[in-house]
Amino acid sequence: MQRKKRPDLVKQIGHKEERMVNHQLHIIANEIITYAKQFEKPVIAMEKFDGIRENMNGSAKLNRRLHAWSFQKLQQYIEY
Repeated sequence: MQRKKRPDLVKQIGHKEERMVNHQLHIIANEIITYAKQFEKPVIAMEKFDGIRENMNGSAKLNRRLHAWSFQKLQQYIEY
């Protein structure tokens, strides 16, 4: 699409993908919170995600999927 000089379509698809990712992150965060609420004194502990991508060594397809994951955004949704 970029070669055919259609940046408007690239933007449109990018925004749709972003909305889908945000929706999925909300679902995951809500599932984590629901699971934690089952316990008497729920605590959600999250590790520091700095440098997590440098430690991933997998296939190109797996790396592409893992590097696209929004670690910080998921943590923000859980805190919210």
